[in-house]
Amino acid sequence: MAHAFSMAGGKLNALFCIGNHTAQVEETDRHARAANSSTSPSELLRQQLFPGNCISHTAQQDLEVEIGGRALDLELLDTNPLFTFADLKDAASTPAGIVNMGAVARPGHIAKLVLADLYEKKYGIKIHIQKRHIDRAEHLADLLLRKLDKSRQMPVGLVLHSNRIPMFRDPYFSQQLFRGPEQDHRDHVLPVIVQATRNGIDVINLDVLAKSSCLLADALCLLKNTGMKVRRMAPLIAARQADGYSCHTDALQILKDAILAHKARGGSLYQQYWKHFGVTGKKPIYQESANDFIPTSYIDLPPHLHKPVQRSQALISNRASDRKRPPAIAPSANAQKTQTIAEHRQRFSVYSEQLGKPVNNFLLFKGYRNAIKAIERLEEFPDLLSRERYIQSIQIKHGFE
Repeated sequence: MAHAFSMAGGKLNALFCIGNHTAQVEETDRHARAANSSTSPSELLRQQLFPGNCISHTAQQDLEVEIGGRALDLELLDTNPLFTFADLKDAASTPAGIVNMGAVARPGHIAKLVLADLYEKKYGIKIHIQKRHIDRAEHLADLLLRKLDKSRQMPVGLVLHSNRIPMFRDPYFSQQLFRGPEQDHRDHVLPVIVQATRNGIDVINLDVLAKSSCLLADALCLLKNTGMKVRRMAPLIAARQADGYSCHTDALQILKDAILAHKARGGSLYQQYWKHFGVTGKKPIYQESANDFIPTSYIDLPPHLHKPVQRSQALISNRASDRKRPPAIAPSANAQKTQTIAEHRQRFSVYSEQLGKPVNNFLLFKGYRNAIKAIERLEEFPDLLSRERYIQSIQIKHGFE
């Protein structure tokens, strides 16, 4: 495998020139409540956000103030915020018919790196986070080779920036969803799983927009031109996100669940996903780009990846055999946990009067939970110097640029 990668890398090179805050009081109170209770911090946060099966906008505002204050107290040198917040009650970018979910927390680059580092320590999985926009397909192809060469044929998660302007015709999404300060959606990220095989790579594009990175497609074509066997899969129904702001949290969560579940099964991505979730006789939702000649094998989104799904269309199975499938268990590193995906989704579902049905708000919860975990990790360092050294180390370890 290393030889194949070395040859591919050589061919690519030949082809291209290459402070103290008031919110701390609230945090102390919450930790005190947790210490006096057997309830986990995650469950306490869930109860805080969804009291009485309703979304508490007051709790969201309190958490936004607390997280923002604690982030400022870290005095990080990076000028980009650890987390940003979108108030979907007032956002003009919210598509019609989407539930008003209040303030959604979105992790910045450093926060995503911290979370990737926490995932590796807790679960033993690899997720790499792209920081800069990559303009050249050969650069992305080279990065893929380097990351996979160190993976020992274990699946690796990538959080990539999208590089397409908003020219989609997906009925589930509005173009206005992407209108921002730069008038494009480079702030959108997509989760991709890649795995080295004996003579190539397997790729699963789990993007909620399916074809939002033509650069990834071009990079895979370059690798195929070097003689590598490239097998690509994607969900037949990609649109699983509804709020237009949680793609960063969704990407981290679905990669974590997918790689964690794969560790328990083993084998190649293609064998596992195509054998159990492959969909035949279905036409692609999107046309392939002009430079993209690698066929895509379409799959159902596996049930073990349904935790963050906001749209019911993405839960639909196109395989008759799935009716006999036993309930999927939520991926977990704890062998004692046997919660099914349906039970997990029910825990985070809140009834919507607008839609007249329960709506899964797990991504809303997870955005705040991730923010707290990332800040707690950075608060463990006694001073700014040690904190910045840690950030530099995880940029090398988990960065992708």
